[in-house]
Amino acid sequence: MTVADSSDATRWTGPVRAAWRVGKLRHVARIFAGGTPDKTEPRFWEEGTVPWLNSGAVNDWLISEPTTYISDDGFRRSSAKWIPAGSLVLALAGQGKTKGTVARIAASMTCNQSMAAIVPSGWVDNRFLQWWLHANYAAIRSLAGGDLRDGLNLDLVGGIPVPLPQLDFQRAIADFLDTETARIEALITKKGRQVLLGHERIAAVLETAAWKPGEKEMRLNRLVRRFVDYRGATPEKSDVGIPLVTAGHIKNGRVDLVVDPQFVSEETYRTWMSRGYPSIGDVLMTMEAPLGEVAQVEQLPIALAQRVILMKADEQFVTADFLALLLRTPSFQARLAAAATGSTALGIRADRLRSLSLPVPPVDEQLAAVGRVRRAAEQLRQLEKRLNVQRRLLHEHRQALITAAVTGELDVPGVAP
Repeated sequence: MTVADSSDATRWTGPVRAAWRVGKLRHVARIFAGGTPDKTEPRFWEEGTVPWLNSGAVNDWLISEPTTYISDDGFRRSSAKWIPAGSLVLALAGQGKTKGTVARIAASMTCNQSMAAIVPSGWVDNRFLQWWLHANYAAIRSLAGGDLRDGLNLDLVGGIPVPLPQLDFQRAIADFLDTETARIEALITKKGRQVLLGHERIAAVLETAAWKPGEKEMRLNRLVRRFVDYRGATPEKSDVGIPLVTAGHIKNGRVDLVVDPQFVSEETYRTWMSRGYPSIGDVLMTMEAPLGEVAQVEQLPIALAQRVILMKADEQFVTADFLALLLRTPSFQARLAAAATGSTALGIRADRLRSLSLPVPPVDEQLAAVGRVRRAAEQLRQLEKRLNVQRRLLHEHRQALITAAVTGELDVPGVAP
């Protein structure tokens, strides 16, 4: 039997095992929307009263603690209902990937109107149902239509098809997936830790190769022949044109224009960049939000957004490549943070930045340090490429495993063929 809903063009994960029955979610679970707090309810709710979930919490697989609380009186005045422990909550709306995600609650709670509570009946195991809904995340999101602002409604959720093997089979499938996906997640986490260790090693290499405490220190305003500060108003953006480098594009010593690409027109570029045009090798540093990310210009033309300062090294004292390394060392970053101001987001004034001192070795030592760090960085890039491929394959294997298990395609221990 194929899992499909004739009321729309959504494609589900089916077909499922021929011996399994298929029902609608509304026939095997009680479904109701969350509530809206009474308008008189205080904005900031205190602990010790009624546990209340907001949609952002649905990103967690198992929710043990509520997002916040409302008062007993506020609960009585709201349209909310209690959701029994072990039930599922599904995000009907939300930013990014939130819509369509499902979580299981470990204790009785209430939730807001952006979620649907799903209380399984005796026909379906709650963990099996959660795995099934998770496997169909993309199909559930598509029920809302093509506009990302559109939300799901209870009628659409109730029409979701659900395979119904025997309950002991459902529990065996859930047990299998709990165990196997935890093993895969552990491997993915391990790969991620290897990447973090690689970045820590780069920081250590930077420090030992570039920061020489015994050398004569010079202020940054002597090492840089020209500063060009692009803080101020944001340039007018366009759909195409000259790439715009924002503070968010500068990370881990590189400029990454692939994530969130932004552009300015050629006319805006000429006007905005009149303060000073960048050259290949010039050093870029973020001045706030975040503070202290450093990279070099690797391509032209580019425009620079606010919160970015450009430095042209004075080659009689320091090469641009070595200056970029110095600014990334943990020792300089500590000095930078100490000179910064701000409570929520650290930033530094241009005059304070220029007055910071750095130890400057002879040019031959600068060149050797640059070579050493570049070799280590290349090794890290190759490691990251391999680990990213491995993590992607593990994610794909995990998803294929879930789909195969909940449709009966995979022979799970304890589930009759």
